[in-house]
Amino acid sequence: MAGASTKRGVSSRDGSLKTDRQQSRKQREQDTQQSEADRGRKERGRIGARAEARQEEPRLVLIEWLDSFGCSSTWRDAAGEAPPVLTCYSVGWLLHDTDDCKVVIPHWTSSSSAVGRQACGDMTIPARAIVRITRLNLS
Repeated sequence: MAGASTKRGVSSRDGSLKTDRQQSRKQREQDTQQSEADRGRKERGRIGARAEARQEEPRLVLIEWLDSFGCSSTWRDAAGEAPPVLTCYSVGWLLHDTDDCKVVIPHWTSSSSAVGRQACGDMTIPARAIVRITRLNLS
């Protein structure tokens, strides 16, 4: 057909036809989401390589994080005051360090004990809730 223009299409996994423009827009959106996630991890203070990949002892840390709270037991005015954000602090050894969550444990046995290495009181904190991680030194 003379004068008719066709858009070059690319088949996707689900069999639908997507134009190059739609593909490049989707790629830009994914790149933006990835860079925002990378920036968020950096701001939340990710500490080095993942703990499970390390051979060294977990690091002693102070984690500042935000938690939800509420669930009143009575009827209240819906236009009431907005509650403040609940800031929490957890101190312990960073046992698990991934992009999704951190696991900190406050109680830890020495590896030379008769029962082997054991931990108690683990707290799993979603990485998105973390404001700051500060390394602590035993001196």
